[in-house]
Amino acid sequence: MTNVLIGVLHRFRRGKVGVMCDIQRMFHMFKVHEYDRIYLRFLWFRDTTMLQIAEYCMTSHLFGATFSPACAAHGLRTIATEQHDSNDVHSMKAAQFITNDSYIDDGLRSFDSVVKTVAMVKEAFEICSKENFRLHKLLSNDERVLSAIPNSECANAIKDLDLQSNSAILPVERALGVHWCLQSDTFQFKTNLKERALTRRGVLLMTASVL
Repeated sequence: MTNVLIGVLHRFRRGKVGVMCDIQRMFHMFKVHEYDRIYLRFLWFRDTTMLQIAEYCMTSHLFGATFSPACAAHGLRTIATEQHDSNDVHSMKAAQFITNDSYIDDGLRSFDSVVKTVAMVKEAFEICSKENFRLHKLLSNDERVLSAIPNSECANAIKDLDLQSNSAILPVERALGVHWCLQSDTFQFKTNLKERALTRRGVLLMTASVL
């Protein structure tokens, strides 16, 4: 159910105007059937005195569970299918963005124009809001896209920038394991090289340190 990471990143590089956003508390937005909650039991204190321990059950999907990404991905695809307007090209592209251009709770997409990007983003916001989902932490390599979106929905690194100023420099943000430099619209990598034993294990540890 989860999209292939490298495929999402490759498609993200097709257009000139890129956009990335996050779904707030995605796993917690999907409830677990009551008869399945028995498998999500945990122990916690009954009250603030911390003298008694009680058994509780999670009612929604949780971060860290192996099944949560697949269940959430299925839920998102269902929402996009049911809520989009098949007669509206922007709505179709927004549905595709939600279903095919996302990895877990992160969505990445690019277009050849600012107009198409803004239209898709606004439609994706509309589709998600119908089911009380919130797209936020929006990022883009184009100031015009950022200016067209409410500041409250932009990433924290963008909120304090004066996008109307020529001296505004867009930051470098993480994008699915790599660093996306918004100013130059390039992927960057940071290395943390440490001394490792000259063994196969050491080589694997060294190559895995490229972030």
